[in-house]
Amino acid sequence: MTRIAAGTPLELRRDERDYWTWRNWLHRSDATLTFPLAIMIRYTRVEREERRLAQAVEDYRAFFAGRARSIEAALADGRDWLVAGRFTIADIAIGYAAFLATTLGAEDVLGPATRDWLARCMAREGFGRARDRQKD
Repeated sequence: MTRIAAGTPLELRRDERDYWTWRNWLHRSDATLTFPLAIMIRYTRVEREERRLAQAVEDYRAFFAGRARSIEAALADGRDWLVAGRFTIADIAIGYAAFLATTLGAEDVLGPATRDWLARCMAREGFGRARDRQKD
């Protein structure tokens, strides 16, 4: 399991090089990536069977795929994490959206660098603890 070194912050200070990129990722997680997934959840799990719309699911799956390319682009240079050369809250926030996509059967729209990064996120001890809590 990957561990954060003691004292390593999940946030970035304003004077750090990737600060504004980090802030952008935090906003992108909910405003950009999670939104189309919420529509997919509605029309695959929430609505009664007769109100489920396969076309809406496919349309928003494609919408998510386009938006998820930003993750792939950020990781294309071989980075392990989204910003600052370390695991941050941006990885948690964006990782949630990528993980949610896998639970909705949309993992195939994630690029190879994104899938590798998500595997690193999921291999973290904290992710495992969170999943264990969910089972309780």
